[in-house]
Amino acid sequence: DQADPEDIRSTLRPYYACVRQELVRWGGTVEKFIGDAVMAAFGAPVGHEDDAERAVRAALRIVEAVQELNAAEPGLELALRAAVTTGEAVVGRGARRVEGEGVATGDVVNTAARLQAIAPVGAVVVDEATYRTTRHLVDYEALDPVSVKEQVEPMRVWRAKASRGRYGADPAE
Repeated sequence: DQADPEDIRSTLRPYYACVRQELVRWGGTVEKFIGDAVMAAFGAPVGHEDDAERAVRAALRIVEAVQELNAAEPGLELALRAAVTTGEAVVGRGARRVEGEGVATGDVVNTAARLQAIAPVGAVVVDEATYRTTRHLVDYEALDPVSVKEQVEPMRVWRAKASRGRYGADPAE
């Protein structure tokens, strides 16, 4: 809270580049950067059958990439927490970003923000829909259910530990 805004921007610049590179690599679209937060969408503007898997793999890779960035730039000491949710959203293909319009809107976006806030540092937390869709491709650890704003019931959540096998490879093989 005592840092100069220009110093903060210098610190975040390599982080933004690193995160954007991994998101794009896995087929994600950067929705926005807000301070040190990044919001991305998978399945918009182009949907894939495996968008949930892509999102979890991207999040796991981003955690690793930030650790690598810290190792390459001593003193950077970046830490992050991530969340992946799966669900429906209204997608504005012609979003006017200059006017503050976002690409995706919906409960799934709000839920992701809430889960990201409760995720342990250096971890990726997923909701039940993401878990069900990817449990045969990713190793998970069940976490205690959490109460989040705007959700009536506590949510079941999992911590993504590692992906199984290479992307696109049949895990049974």
